[in-house]
Amino acid sequence: MSDSLARLRGYFDDPLLVSAGRKFVLSDLATQIEPVIDQMLSRVEVLLGLQPFDPQAFLGRVKVSAPGKRSAHAAP
Repeated sequence: MSDSLARLRGYFDDPLLVSAGRKFVLSDLATQIEPVIDQMLSRVEVLLGLQPFDPQAFLGRVKVSAPGKRSAHAAP
């Protein structure tokens, strides 16, 4: 599994995804927290949508990640 999932599993002390035959299903805890996470993400989307993103005016850094721990950094 991904590093992010491993960190979340450690934080919640729960597998979050469990094997059920040939697929994965949410653990009981993941099912319980899913609506809270959905609500939080919706609020973040609203917050980010308050100011449209202008790539020409962006002065920050961009990190592009790829499988195999390859990444590239770009700065203006």
